[in-house]
Amino acid sequence: MEGITCEVKGDEADAIDLTSIDIVSRDIELGAQSKDDLFPSGFVVSYFDRLGELGHLNALGFRFLDATSMSTEVGGALCRVVAACPKLAQLELSYRYTYHGFIEDLFAVLETHPGLRTLRIDGYLNYRYGVRLSPLKRLLRRNRQIDVVNIPDGILRANPELKEICSTNRFFRGSQNVIGKLPSSRLALLGAAMTHNGPSDLQRTGILLNDHVDLLLEMLQDKIVDTDVTEQQ
Repeated sequence: MEGITCEVKGDEADAIDLTSIDIVSRDIELGAQSKDDLFPSGFVVSYFDRLGELGHLNALGFRFLDATSMSTEVGGALCRVVAACPKLAQLELSYRYTYHGFIEDLFAVLETHPGLRTLRIDGYLNYRYGVRLSPLKRLLRRNRQIDVVNIPDGILRANPELKEICSTNRFFRGSQNVIGKLPSSRLALLGAAMTHNGPSDLQRTGILLNDHVDLLLEMLQDKIVDTDVTEQQ
């Protein structure tokens, strides 16, 4: 991730006043870790809150060693900065696996986030320790634009439902990408999908019809006009 990278240890930086600092970069990576059992919660909260006030992030990375050392305040600040940056397209979290309540709070924010496209959460998806997948499934059902790029094959093999959700979402994003293409390309896609896959995959057919309803209406209008002309002759 290009941009500013910041590393902070312990609570020595908690006293730094960030309320008026001008952070120009739109790509930020922050690494935080404990020192003498003290996590830099004050600094991280202030830093995220300042980024949220600016609201201009395109990419955010946050690295910390263990989620158990992260306070509720830090998790709340992370959720706030994500919600306050509508253009945030890339979010990367990296930590050793420990399940933490901030994950569900973060997913709830991401369900309606307008800009996020790429999500990477290393600790949460460490399948060797077991994963609570229901929050992830709910997120991916409610925001199909998000691509979680680091789901291990072991998790997908063991969870056919999650694998199907990810597959459907890739189809959804592909359908969205075709909207700006030439009408002939869109017609070919619609025709192939409805002819070959329509009866067996109603969900994907529904996605296509919803995304390209304008083209279907044009086709129906042309058909109506052709019928009127034929009847008048």
